[in-house]
Amino acid sequence: MKKTMALVTRLALGLLFVAASAWPVQPVTVCFRNPHLVSPTVLNFTIHALKRYQNQFATELRFSCQAPNPVIVTFREAPPQGRPADALGATRVLNGRILPDIEIYRLSVRQMLRDPGDLAEGRALATVTAHELHHYLWQQPLHEPSGLRSELLTAQNLIRGFH
Repeated sequence: MKKTMALVTRLALGLLFVAASAWPVQPVTVCFRNPHLVSPTVLNFTIHALKRYQNQFATELRFSCQAPNPVIVTFREAPPQGRPADALGATRVLNGRILPDIEIYRLSVRQMLRDPGDLAEGRALATVTAHELHHYLWQQPLHEPSGLRSELLTAQNLIRGFH
């Protein structure tokens, strides 16, 4: 009986913690726009590597463009005019709210990699996507000195990730 009560108490406290946190407990659906800019193999490596962030995001990541209200991740060859030429990705902001609209700049990512093979490119694209997704999920535009939310990512960080 004591073990059951302890388990129920821990479960209740855990649910209370999750409910009180800012974590997005509902699954998040990601839709890749312009996936033709990367090979199917790179896209599969990207999806696989992104799934490794689910625990850190405290939510399940799903990948579909058919679901309602997905987070749109658009692959672009390079940053648009007005963005730094070495930018790896960006989110759109409207009235102080970070929108579910992410851009990933493939050439900037590839230029950071010594050997932009499929696996390395997929992991790097996933790390940049996870960084931008973190901004959106937590509505945090600011960066931290290190880790996934760092403003400056190294080639090693891009490939290894932050899970």
